[in-house]
Amino acid sequence: MKRKFNRLFWAAVLWPALCGAQVADLDQARKEGEVILYTTMTVVDFEAFNKAAKEKYPFLNIRHVYLSSARQAARITSASLS
Repeated sequence: MKRKFNRLFWAAVLWPALCGAQVADLDQARKEGEVILYTTMTVVDFEAFNKAAKEKYPFLNIRHVYLSSARQAARITSASLS
């Protein structure tokens, strides 16, 4: 049950962010063809997410980079400071 909740949670949190991309961002994504998604999402959860994303955006290759929440916070903090 917890795994199903996690999938639904991530779909609810991340999917609107991808779907809400502006047209210019989608044009840029089409041109580049790839997005890197830094997330705490497990590989199994990402596979489900990627399958749904491929249906909506077949031109887009989503690379999954797993980072623990602490490593993500450190990465964001260091990126915002530089």
